[in-house]
Amino acid sequence: MDTYAPFGPCIVTADELEDPHNLRLWLTKNGEMKQDANTRLMIFRIPELIADLSAGITLEPGDIIATGTPAGTYAITITGTSGALQHTATVQLVVQ
Repeated sequence: MDTYAPFGPCIVTADELEDPHNLRLWLTKNGEMKQDANTRLMIFRIPELIADLSAGITLEPGDIIATGTPAGTYAITITGTSGALQHTATVQLVVQ
């Protein structure tokens, strides 16, 4: 499981973002655009997510909250569908 949920090559901290609620996200698979959206379209804002989570668990510095993505999510499966991800595929997610 060494490759499960990897983060990188770098992580941006909150003080490095002007507005986390206005970031363009896009995902390509083998160079083909599969998702193009903006964090302003997310259902819940980050402070709301933190408040909800911290009501039930203790959050520590360095914890990562996986929020999901805004509209236009592209589901990738490993086998069995037309969107299946082959071992030779290149998937790129960009946050701008």
